[in-house]
Amino acid sequence: MNSEGSLSFAKEVTTLMPLILRRAFKTQIHALSKLNITLPQVIILEAIAEKGSCNMGELATVLELSMGSVTGIVDKMIEQGFVKRERSVEDRRIVHVVCLEKGRKALDVIGNTRVNAVSGMFEILDNAEKKEYLRILKKIYEGIRIKNEL
Repeated sequence: MNSEGSLSFAKEVTTLMPLILRRAFKTQIHALSKLNITLPQVIILEAIAEKGSCNMGELATVLELSMGSVTGIVDKMIEQGFVKRERSVEDRRIVHVVCLEKGRKALDVIGNTRVNAVSGMFEILDNAEKKEYLRILKKIYEGIRIKNEL
């Protein structure tokens, strides 16, 4: 694809992607409001679920926020019963944030909501098109991952 074709492609993608993402997020926003949880809180729960526990510095890095901002978010999550703090056995200065049952249940609901939203959006495609779309997404992700490692 020449540079003019690449530019046209990029313009179309930047027009369509926000429309598609807004539609997908609309469904998720409804689920988040029912759970009384914010998007930063979901990101924290997902980070904790991925690693088992996270310290405050790791969460600040994931959210790209200051430690103070993350502390405020985590404090609210503790009040809501989504997470708790635990001191490290090896180093008492380190505090880990771990997910509680309510947080795991919220992640399950959000995950199911996402799966249903994506399933609904992609029902217009046949199986071959879905496979091809997934192949392309994986290729894009791998390219991004490699670039970020350099």
